[in-house]
Amino acid sequence: MPLQLPRCKLSPESARRALTVHGMVQKQSGALTDQAGALTADSRVVAPGDLFLAYRGVQSDGHAHLAKAAAQGAALLIVEDASLVPAGTTTPWISVGNGRAA
Repeated sequence: MPLQLPRCKLSPESARRALTVHGMVQKQSGALTDQAGALTADSRVVAPGDLFLAYRGVQSDGHAHLAKAAAQGAALLIVEDASLVPAGTTTPWISVGNGRAA
């Protein structure tokens, strides 16, 4: 069953603060902005300024879509495995242990 995310606006900096408060941030890269965008786990609907959550699913691994999300203008990538962020990606990212919990 796909992860259903509520439709909300969230800034990359707000996401980092919330994940940090809950002890979920393992690593991060890049400077974050306070401009709000939608949170999505579907790379097909990423718009400029959105936050993209990549997690391992039963049938698909969201990490395979990081480059697409970045190319579409994602403001932040939230990943479970930082080693899967494509080399040369300039989009800031945050690594968490469990994407679903994050």
